[in-house]
Amino acid sequence: MLIKKNIIAKKKNIRDTRQSEAVKAFKKGGILLASPRFGKTKVCLETLKGKNILIIIPNNDLKIGWKNEIEKWKFKGTYKILNKSSIKKITNDYDAILIDEIDTLSPANIKGLKKYKKILYGCTGSLGEKSQEALSKELGMNIVYEYSIEQAVTEGVIADYRIYVHPVDLDKTDSYVEIGKWITTEEKSYEYWTKKLKEVAAKIANSYSNPYNSFNMRQLIQDRMRLGLMRSQYISRYLSKLKKAKEIVDSLDRCIIFTSRTDRADYLGNGYHSKSKDVLDKFLSGKLSNIAVCKYLSRGFTDPTLKKAVIHHLTSSQEDAIQKILRTMNLDPEGNVAEIHVCTYRNTKDTDWTTNALKLFNQDKVIWLDK
Repeated sequence: MLIKKNIIAKKKNIRDTRQSEAVKAFKKGGILLASPRFGKTKVCLETLKGKNILIIIPNNDLKIGWKNEIEKWKFKGTYKILNKSSIKKITNDYDAILIDEIDTLSPANIKGLKKYKKILYGCTGSLGEKSQEALSKELGMNIVYEYSIEQAVTEGVIADYRIYVHPVDLDKTDSYVEIGKWITTEEKSYEYWTKKLKEVAAKIANSYSNPYNSFNMRQLIQDRMRLGLMRSQYISRYLSKLKKAKEIVDSLDRCIIFTSRTDRADYLGNGYHSKSKDVLDKFLSGKLSNIAVCKYLSRGFTDPTLKKAVIHHLTSSQEDAIQKILRTMNLDPEGNVAEIHVCTYRNTKDTDWTTNALKLFNQDKVIWLDK
């Protein structure tokens, strides 16, 4: 017992030291990028004490959490909390603006913040390469302090993790996928959309190389975007990966499941959405062994006993992957390893999306099960 108390005290001292470093670096604004259990909220409030601040949140579900933290840390200042959808309404009446989950800002949100003339502060647990570039270019905001996932694991602040990627073959025999008036297999459907995309890409390349080409470049680029979207939508509808995800869920004891649609959530486990609000309470109380979500709980949700996750479908977004995986890393680090299972279609664009989404994790801990 004494040894465990000493370990806890050591971790607290490490975190206190890192938080002090972060406050010092954060004084003049910029972005705080830090892992779970670091205490981003505490650092933000300590940095901005004595000021009149506007806190921008990505969704209203986080408002109660912020109010609780402000009360917990006895924030010495005044504040207002605003959903990012209302950014256009902000004025220069505040000493500073603090943007929670800054990686969720859309181009329109960023444009709305450009008119603000005072210091901007942002915090998040995930920030992909494209978001970093956009925030630096458009708002002059750069990372001023980073406490990475790997550093947090090494210093015993969060649990270690392993990500298991399960490649799944497209179905070649079961014809159920509709394309226009005909029905085909997953494999032939994927080949159809990929062929269409290659044809458009060839026309675009030809137009660049031949100035006398009559193709309408703008229309071709729009066609490429439309076809790319169609292919991604079809990939998310195929059933083979869904069945694999269900197989994994059924083999685990307690887990959170991330998917793309409410009907898929209901199929994979105990779906948590607008028609089943009681599911979360039942899951947290131990009455349910799993919870399946689409948009809910991928950010700001903390369950210190949650150890396992199944991700049915990933986009190429690095932030999205990090946020979902971080839900399992609030465990007590002593003796616990988070276990995350990701499904992807083998040798397809889906593989590329998954690879990019997991790029910012330690690749020695990303295990592709067909390699």
